Parts: sequence; C-alpha cells; structure tokens
Amino acid sequence: MSDFNVLVNFWWCDRLEISREPMEAFVLSLLSLRQLPEPERDAWRAVFDYFIFKKDGLPLDHIPDELREC
Repeated sequence: MSDFNVLVNFWWCDRLEISREPMEAFVLSLLSLRQLPEPERDAWRAVFDYFIFKKDGLPLDHIPDELREC
C-alpha cells in the first residue's frame, strides 16, 4: 500500500439523472428498514415484492390506462 489510495466507482448510464434515483431509494430503504424488527421487515419485503418487483403480476392492472398518471 502506498500513502495515497483512491477508490473510484464509475457507473455508466445514458440516463444519469434517472439512474441515480434507484440508488437513492436503495440507500434510503437500507437506512430506514434495516433496523426494524424482523416481522416489520417481512411486511415491507412483501410490499416491495408486490409493488416494485411485481412478483404477483402487475399491481395496478385493475386501474384503466387513462386513469394512470405514469
């Protein structure tokens, strides 16, 4: 090891502003959910699985397209 060390993380993405948002969400989730008791973490895991990872299909499928904002 030298007296001067550098660690550089370089993530390339054409959508730089958009690519930052998932990382911010991850860090916020990490800081706010990690210390919760296991039953509460399990409940949040179920919410993330349903709405974010869509493990049970599309969560907003019952809402007509014209009523969805995004």
